[in-house]
Amino acid sequence: MYPIPPSRAALPTHSHHIPLTLLLPLLPVSIECTKEGVTFKCTGDIGNGSVTLRSASNVDDPKKNIEIALSEPVALTFSLKYLVHFCKASGLSNSVKLCLSNEVPLLVEYGLSGENAAGSYLRFYLAPKVSD
Repeated sequence: MYPIPPSRAALPTHSHHIPLTLLLPLLPVSIECTKEGVTFKCTGDIGNGSVTLRSASNVDDPKKNIEIALSEPVALTFSLKYLVHFCKASGLSNSVKLCLSNEVPLLVEYGLSGENAAGSYLRFYLAPKVSD
């Protein structure tokens, strides 16, 4: 079992559309966590895309809060193909937690809700792409 990485971002599940909006499903996506926020970038021959999420609190709907806990800046590149597959589990939860570290794979965690699922979660792990 992998330890939980120190840099984490808790996002509302509607943010699962971020990789899909980059419109480049076969290219790698770079996820960079800094004190400014979490940036998702995808660059290719025909174009590029970038989305940055910053910590935010929504008083009217706490389910839309974005929390970022950063112990050290991290920038890693992953296969967008697999991240899109992970996003298909977003209907099971109100939020998704991304945990990144240079030492361990990306952890994508969905906290399951419901009376029989209290304290349960669904976790996916993805190793970063290795540069040639």
